[in-house]
Amino acid sequence: MPLFLCRVWQGEPTAMEGQTLAWAHADEIDQYAMPPADIGLKEAFKKAL
Repeated sequence: MPLFLCRVWQGEPTAMEGQTLAWAHADEIDQYAMPPADIGLKEAFKKAL
C-alpha cells in the first residue's frame, strides 16, 4: 500500500486504477491494514507529521 504525505493539496484526488483513497490523520493510520513488510512505514509516516 503506498503512503503519501501531502502537506498542500488543491482539487480532489482520483484513483486511476480502482484503488480506494482515504484522507487520514496520523493518529488514524493504525486502523489501516498493511502487509507485514510495510508496517515500518506507519511509524515513519507518523514521525514525518
